[in-house]
This record gives sequence, C-alpha cells and structure tokens, in this order.
Amino acid sequence: ILYQEVAIIKLTEFIQKKDASMNKQGFINKFSHDTNLWKYQYKRKRIDTVCYYFLCSPPLSSCSTMAYYHLTSDDEEVPDDYDKPFCPSFEKAVDNDQLMFFRIFITIKRLISNADKTKHLTVDATYKLIWQGFPVLMIGTTDRQKHFHPFGICISTNETGDDFRFLFESLKKVVFDVMQLQYSSQIKHSLIFLKRERVMCIAHVIRKVDAQLNRFTTEAQKAIKYSTRQDIMRLQLCESEEIFDAVLKLFINKWRSYKSELIDNFLDYFCCEWTTRSKGWFEGYAPGVPSTNNALESWNLIIKLESTMRQRHNLSSFLTILENDIIGRWSRDRHPENVNRAIFYTEFNCDLQLYTAAFQWTSNIKTDCFIKISSSNGRIFYSHQDLNLKLTKETVDDYILTKQNLSWRKFNDYSQFCQINETILCSDDWKQSKCNCREFAKHYICIHVLGLAYSYKLCIIPEKAKTNSIGQKRKRGRPKKQKAALFYQNDCDLNSSENEEIQEPPSDSVIEKESVTEATVEATVDLPRKRGRPKKSTTQGKKTKIN
Repeated sequence: ILYQEVAIIKLTEFIQKKDASMNKQGFINKFSHDTNLWKYQYKRKRIDTVCYYFLCSPPLSSCSTMAYYHLTSDDEEVPDDYDKPFCPSFEKAVDNDQLMFFRIFITIKRLISNADKTKHLTVDATYKLIWQGFPVLMIGTTDRQKHFHPFGICISTNETGDDFRFLFESLKKVVFDVMQLQYSSQIKHSLIFLKRERVMCIAHVIRKVDAQLNRFTTEAQKAIKYSTRQDIMRLQLCESEEIFDAVLKLFINKWRSYKSELIDNFLDYFCCEWTTRSKGWFEGYAPGVPSTNNALESWNLIIKLESTMRQRHNLSSFLTILENDIIGRWSRDRHPENVNRAIFYTEFNCDLQLYTAAFQWTSNIKTDCFIKISSSNGRIFYSHQDLNLKLTKETVDDYILTKQNLSWRKFNDYSQFCQINETILCSDDWKQSKCNCREFAKHYICIHVLGLAYSYKLCIIPEKAKTNSIGQKRKRGRPKKQKAALFYQNDCDLNSSENEEIQEPPSDSVIEKESVTEATVEATVDLPRKRGRPKKSTTQGKKTKIN
C-alpha cells in the first residue's frame, strides 16, 4: 500500500500560531484534531533548514478491507484446522465514503478450547505495535498457577466501552456458536460486559494512590503517608464486600479526625475513585481471581521483544506477524504433540520451599495454640500469627461474634482482628480448604492449610522437605570483600561438604620437616591499599612471615 501525503506544516506556521502554554506536540495534536486527520502518522523532515511535518498513512478503508480478507477464508467459513487463524467478527462504520472506525477479532480454535476451564477473563490494551497508533486488545484467562492463556486479539481504532463490548460479544459468539463449549453462569454474565463483574488490578490502584500521596512532603506528612498506605493494603485483604464496607467507614473516620485539608482532599479522591466508580480491587470481591494483571502485562512485553522487535509496523505487516509469529506460535506452543507445551493447570503449585515452611510451622507450633471447632464445612482451626501467643475459647468466641455482627469500633480494632488465622480444613478434599491469611488470598495455598493437611494425614510432605532448612535472608548493605590469601577467615565453614574427605594423618617425620620449612618461608601477600598517596619508600606489597 502506497503512502499518501495529505498535509504539510511548516515550522514557521507553528511559531506564529502556538500559545505560550502549548508545546510542539500539543500544536500538532490540535491541528490534526481540527482538520480531522487524527488517524494519520507524522513524519519529520528538514529541507533547506526548514522543518516540515508530513502527515502520511495508508488509507484506512484499504487497511480494514485487507485485514478482513486477509484473515478469513474464501467463503468466510470457520476453518477445520485447529491451528489456522480466522476472523469470527468484524465491524466498521462509513460516513460520506470515509471509514470512521473498524473492529476486528482474530483467534484460533486451539486457544478457545481452554475457555471452558475458567471462570474469569483477563483483558488489557497495549500500544506501540501498529504504526497508525491503533490499540491492540488482548483477552484470555489465567490458570490456578496464575499463568496467562490467551483467547484472541482484537484490533480497533479506539479503546472505548463499545470496543470492549465488541470483544466480549465476539468471544461469546466463538465459544457458543463455533466451539459449542459449555460455560458456567459466571462467565456468561461477564461476557455480557456487566460493570459489576469488573475486577480492578491492585497494582494500578496503588500507582494512582501513590501519585496522590506524593503530595505529602514534610517529615510528619510522610509518616501519615506511610500509615495511610498500610491501611489501604489492609483494606485490600478484606474477605467479603460486607466487611469491606464496614471497615471502609472506620478508615474514613480515622483519617477525618485529623482535620487536615491535605488528608481530606485525598479521602475525597479515594472515596470518589476507588469506592464509588471502581470498587472491585479487594480480595473478597472475586475470590480465586488474581488481584493483579501481571500475567497479561508480561505477555505484552514478550510480543514487543520477540515478535515485533520493538518496532512499529503498518497494519498489513502487523497482521502477517500476528498470524504467523503471535497467534500461530501460541497455538503451536499448546499442540498436544509438543513436548514442552503450555499446560492449563487446574491445581495450585506446591514447591519444595512451601513444603519445608509448612513442615517447620507444624513442628514449631504447639497443640494448645489451636482452637478447633467442628462444622458442616469441615474442621475450623483458629490460631494466632505469633506462634508464642495462645488463644482461649473466649477469644475465639469474641472473634466469631465480631465477624458476624461487624462490630468493630475503630480501624485499629480491625487490624488486631486480622492477627487471628481462620483455616477451614476439608476432610473430603483438602485442596478445597480455605484460609483468611494473605498468602492464601494471593497464591490459593498457604502453610496453614498444607501443615494441617499433613497433620491429619491428608497429604504427604516429601522427605527432602523435612531435612531442607530455609536459608537465612541476605543482610542489608554491601557484602564484605574477600580477605587476602593465607589469612584465616572466621566465616569459613570447616564442616562443609568440601572438607568431608578424610585424609590419613601424616607421620612424625613429615610434621617435623614441615615445621622447619614453615619457619623459614616468607610469603608475599598483597594487602588492600590504604587511603591517600603511598609513601615513596614503600611498595604496594608487604612481606609477612608465617609463624
């Protein structure tokens, strides 16, 4: 497709028309918006010391038409091949023979085959892939080990609610009409794009909150900033929406009592943005769903590094890359004959470190630190986060009553309330057990569930985990320099595996010869150079006798 030059802007015209508050890019954006040239890309050229800006781009109608026929079969039928891309949905709008927008959804049968194994969808948009600046919408899901599995890609001219609605409806059409998969009721509602089903990424929420908290500049304000952020992270771990609403009022009352204009402005922003408009960022809003979008974000980076090589391509070139290197490779990675194929995990992962931590937690905690209650769901265990503190039956009864009535008086009371762990152990299938700790909310498994399951012989811990000790964390600061040779190091381990070889003791004659030799041998050792200029009479090395 040949590029079409549609406008030229001289730099002198920019100087005459620009405002004091408008930079060069702002002027170009305003010009393109006024002249309805928003869909074209700018190129800068300097000719005879004059800077020109060329607005050039392939015609939008030809691009969209090519995209439609490029990814569909001759009769617009779905291919039988599970590894061949196809376009199940396409939309466009024409006004006075000018294409205003288009939307195209591209997928493969093998990717859609995993759609019946999930209960949630993950959607995000990425840019800097297409030369015309069109957003690329990616949709998929995550398995039990938080690995991302894509379903398809949508290319559109904008990133609005209508574009996301088209994406969900296209996926719904493929799942029910083409693949004829059986979906759960939860995923059916999410495919209709109900707003109440949206879950916000906590990482994006914290970035926006930190941008507002950066206005706290003084030392006293920084202490308030740190405490406020800790309270927000405590809010994020609420188990249900009822608890979140009750604790949110305590959080607002706590910080309103300071009667500071800066704090009041932040609370107004927080309540308007993250409790009214977007509320689904706490763990209890959607249990079992990842609280971050990191799995999908990492795939956006992989596309830019491996498929497009950090370059922007025009729409025709990008569609070729999309068919062969992006969606085609995703399908090949999931082929059953592939030895290293990507597997959709339906169970969480228990590594050696988790087994070791669970075994040590079970060994260190005492039986009288538990309060056990039987219920219809299974055995319920209550324990304190501090293993040295023992719980009483009265404390547990007060915990249960407070949780039922939501009768916290202050936000600090709720913080102390969260120090008690409540673990529900299912005897039929211990993998369906639940816990209210942070690790279980993030990873769907914790040392409390695994340790209790091992105590009741519901699971087996490997023998290697019982003998493997958890290493000490690295201390803060720069590590020590390596000491000079022939000096004894106090931190060396003489009992390490390197010194396990036992040698025969030398004879008395050999010892006498070695002692005589060591008394006369002089060794030259390079010591670290002292600060400042060295003296003229000294050298960098020093002679040291070894006694």
